[in-house]
Amino acid sequence: GLCNVHSGIVFLEILTNLERMADHCSNVGIHVLSIVEGKDRYAAHEYVRHTHEAPDAAYSADFEMYMEKYFQPIDLQSKK
Repeated sequence: GLCNVHSGIVFLEILTNLERMADHCSNVGIHVLSIVEGKDRYAAHEYVRHTHEAPDAAYSADFEMYMEKYFQPIDLQSKK
C-alpha cells in the first residue's frame, strides 16, 4: 500500500541501472585481476561462477560484515 504503478516503474528502472553499474564494476575488477595476475585472457564468467558457488572463508566473512553494515531491512510498520 506504499507504492503505486508509476513509482513502481521508477523503482524498477533504478534497480535495473544499479544492476548494470554493479556489472560494470565487476567487469573492471575482473580485468584488474587479470592484469595483476599477468594473464592475457581471463575467464571472467568462470571466475564469477566459482566465487559465488564456492566462496572461501575470507569472502564469506567480508560478505557477512558488509551485510550487517549496509543492509537495512525496511520497517513497513513505521511507514503506516
